[in-house]
Amino acid sequence: IKSTSKLFVINSLSVNEFNKIYNDENVRKLYQIIDVRESDELSIASLAKDSFIHLPLTQSNEWSKNIENYIDSTKPTICLCHHGMRSLRVATFLDQSGFVEVYNLSGGIHEYAVRIDTSIKTY
Repeated sequence: IKSTSKLFVINSLSVNEFNKIYNDENVRKLYQIIDVRESDELSIASLAKDSFIHLPLTQSNEWSKNIENYIDSTKPTICLCHHGMRSLRVATFLDQSGFVEVYNLSGGIHEYAVRIDTSIKTY
C-alpha cells in the first residue's frame, strides 16, 4: 500500500469506544471491521464473534487493487491489528481511496486484551 503526499487524518477509536460497538449487535452490524493481521496472529488472539473481514496487510498487493470487491466504501469501517500501526496504514489507504468513514483501533487487539477482555491472549 502506497501513501500519497496529501495529509489525511484518520479517526482514532479507543478500545472503550470499540467495545461499545462490538458488544451491541445492532450497532456492530452498521460497521465493517477489518483485521489486517496475519492468520497465525488470529489463531493466537482474536475476538469471539465472526464479524471481521480478514485482509492481511502483507497481502495488500492482492486485495488493494480491487478493494471494493472486499468491502463497502459507503459503510463505516474499523481497522485493527496487533498494536494499531499496520491498521493505520490500511485505514489511511481506505481514506485515500474514498471510503466515507474510516477508524483505526488505537492500541489494537493488544490494548483491547489488556484493558477490556483479559481472556484474549497477548503476544
